[in-house]
Amino acid sequence: MKLLKEQPAQIKAEYGDRFELEFPSTEMGMHIIEQVLIPTIFHKGMHLQTFLGRRKFMKKDKDFFLQLLIPP
Repeated sequence: MKLLKEQPAQIKAEYGDRFELEFPSTEMGMHIIEQVLIPTIFHKGMHLQTFLGRRKFMKKDKDFFLQLLIPP
């Protein structure tokens, strides 16, 4: 979570005023940094939500998962 909270400052430090800088287009038609960052950050958020959902599920059914790791 700490890394995710630090991400806006890290992106600003890394790219600064280059968000509109053009580069050769990707296969998805993106040609500026801002266009690439939007789906990338969204994708990272999907991974985070998957992780948080699994962690919540595992806490709820902790005994079930312990039985998988350490059979009776």
